[in-house]
Amino acid sequence: MSETYLKSAFQDWMRKQKKSKGEGPFKANTINAYTHALKNSTSKLNNNEITQTDLFNITSPSEFEEVYKIITSSPNFKDIDKLNGNHAYSKGLEYYSKFLKEYAEPSCWIFQGNPKYYNVVKAVKDLETITWAVNQYPKQIKKGDKAYIWLSGSGGGIVAVGSILCDPKTVEPDKDDPYILSEDLNNKPYLAVEIKIQRKLTESIVERATLKNDERTKKMEIITYPGATNFRVTKEQDEVIESIVNGTYEPVVSTLDDEEPLYESYSSEDFLSEVYMNEEQYHTLQSLVLKKKNLILLGAPGVGKTFAAERLAYSMMGKKDKSRVIMVQFHQSYSYEDFIMGYRPTETGFSLSDGPFYQFCKTAEHDDERPYFFIIDEINRGNLSKIFGELLMLIEHDKRGKELRLLYSNEQFSVPKNVYIIGMMNTADRSLAMIDYALRRRFAFFEFKPAFESDGFKAYQEDKKNEKFDRLVDTVVSMNNIITEDPSLGSGFQIGHSYFSTNQMIDNEWLSELVEYELIPLLSEYWFDEPSNFDHWSGKLRGAIRD
Repeated sequence: MSETYLKSAFQDWMRKQKKSKGEGPFKANTINAYTHALKNSTSKLNNNEITQTDLFNITSPSEFEEVYKIITSSPNFKDIDKLNGNHAYSKGLEYYSKFLKEYAEPSCWIFQGNPKYYNVVKAVKDLETITWAVNQYPKQIKKGDKAYIWLSGSGGGIVAVGSILCDPKTVEPDKDDPYILSEDLNNKPYLAVEIKIQRKLTESIVERATLKNDERTKKMEIITYPGATNFRVTKEQDEVIESIVNGTYEPVVSTLDDEEPLYESYSSEDFLSEVYMNEEQYHTLQSLVLKKKNLILLGAPGVGKTFAAERLAYSMMGKKDKSRVIMVQFHQSYSYEDFIMGYRPTETGFSLSDGPFYQFCKTAEHDDERPYFFIIDEINRGNLSKIFGELLMLIEHDKRGKELRLLYSNEQFSVPKNVYIIGMMNTADRSLAMIDYALRRRFAFFEFKPAFESDGFKAYQEDKKNEKFDRLVDTVVSMNNIITEDPSLGSGFQIGHSYFSTNQMIDNEWLSELVEYELIPLLSEYWFDEPSNFDHWSGKLRGAIRD
């Protein structure tokens, strides 16, 4: 009996099949019925010749054909088939036979290596046989399959062609491997295969750019989602790669739809024209991000933290490339499973799903020459130790690139050096806990203050040419001084300039709505136990916009 168990592989295969009459894919309950029958129904037959009743343990098409004959000749086979409903047993047997025939055919795979952690090129040049980790498709990768070895990175691609010599097996780490560049790479027993290198392409690499620009290969797994070790290669993709290797390649140019879009340029001058901050403050912000890699923007409500975070990222990239910026918001229930990796319910049970930070890091890892920005709104609403887990150490600027094994998967993971984390923290929310000291040292902090006195806001105010608006601004500036001196509040509770920033025409209705539905409700929270202060400043705000 094979050590391979094919239940999950069969279910995955079934999900990709279509019904014979073109009625679309199989429903989940149909696949479950076939699976249940193949696993359990054989044990109910009146036949002593069958020793393996869980058919998912059978991996050989020829062995299954023999078992199939015995099953269907059993005296009560038809009765058992009827008990399953809709003949799920007999239909399941037919589909499992087709599945095994496809499974037995040689498949083609890409095995990816990161030159930061493993000297892929030198290993390929020196070795005839190479050991490679199997982190994905362990049930599908098998002896006799074709293997391409891939060098990761923006200038990477295929550097060798080979054949897999064995089914995936657990191997001990080789501490004396001269090609390992990181002490954290495969430092524990891991699943792997041996690959016989048949063609070495280190001098004539099949470049990623070539495959990405070809209509037939632009959607290869390694290109569309490079954050893994092992990737499927379809028959058509394999044929294209072989034509490149053999010198018979005729490109089919990729359609414009999937080409990288042109992004609007964005400079430091653009940042300073939109964010009310002087040039010295901007350069301080930029320096903190580059040096620490983790930055928290803190301040009172309405000081423009979120607005500035996105534009800071754009200015450091030089363009508004939204594909390299992602924003999430933390809350009290946010967890490691939401952020990094965890099990999610599916129609058939639970499956391991990647979170946004894991996916983002994997994407950035293979584009290491360009910066990526992960923005976290309300960062102190979440429990950072719970959310980051073992990655809390890896986000430190001097631990970038260092690998740790993830909690839910047998995988070494690191936070790339080109990933920058920017968090926002509201200092006026009384319900929030401050970040503890152990976490504080991993971030730099930059406080945003109301920018009513900045050149940018004054120019904006002058452009509006509205006396009531000017009086309201002056009233808020005076009130902020009182809030700052209030021992129960402080500077972190000041009212920010963003409340006054708008592209709309400022008229009496706009001003009234701002005062009645935004500013006064905020004051009622600030001075809920000091009604005299609340009444005084509510009156001042309302008075500022009267004729």
